[in-house]
Amino acid sequence: MHSLDFTRPQVMGIVNITPDSFYDGGSFLDADRAYAHIKELAANGADIIDVGAESTRPGFQPISCAEEMRRLAPLFTLLRQSPNIPLSIDTSKPEIAAEAIKAGFTIINNTGRELPRKMAELAADSGAYLVHMFWGPFEGEDVAAKLKSFFNRRIKQSLNCGVRRDRLILDPGIGFDMEPVDCVAIMRNLDRLRSFSLPILVGLSNKRFIGAVSGAPLAQRLSANIAAELCAVASGVSILRVHNVEASVYALRM
Repeated sequence: MHSLDFTRPQVMGIVNITPDSFYDGGSFLDADRAYAHIKELAANGADIIDVGAESTRPGFQPISCAEEMRRLAPLFTLLRQSPNIPLSIDTSKPEIAAEAIKAGFTIINNTGRELPRKMAELAADSGAYLVHMFWGPFEGEDVAAKLKSFFNRRIKQSLNCGVRRDRLILDPGIGFDMEPVDCVAIMRNLDRLRSFSLPILVGLSNKRFIGAVSGAPLAQRLSANIAAELCAVASGVSILRVHNVEASVYALRM
């Protein structure tokens, strides 16, 4: 299993094995195309690849564990001969995470509102990294205080299940069940999450709040995406989850 290098910001490329993701839904349902895209993102400079088969777009409909596995199983088979790059499984289901770990994945990106005990125990037993993602809404509450309370609770849960602290990653969940004003508030408070002394992951790529702030339509948000990503890195973020890997890599090198 890979160890992650946080001495510099990491670029996490996105591969959605879904028919309905807001940006590239349906593009990589075929396992061969998804595998080719993973290799392309790695060649373009991605440090990590995040693979998910259940959309979490606004208004998404949950899918069964069986359907999620049906979408992922052919790709898992291919990834056993994967490029030498850390892989992350984007899921809320411990059963899916367990199969991903068997296929060589390094990160469990828990996208659920809760932390299933089996998910934490899987991370503890396997040594995988475990991402804790916050969900809104805020409803007028203090953003920094609510984020800190949430992460303190999740960290305690994880440690109680035997997960090593150096395997924890925190994601403030920008855009998940929250309004653009909440997303901006998180961006303004990212530096306050440094107090945890843990890697921070953010997924900003093509989010609705970027369009709301910049005025850019979805197809023309690249420059606004890059500006937001660089603001995040300046605030201490360790991992950027992005669609356009090459542009983000060039921006970070600069």
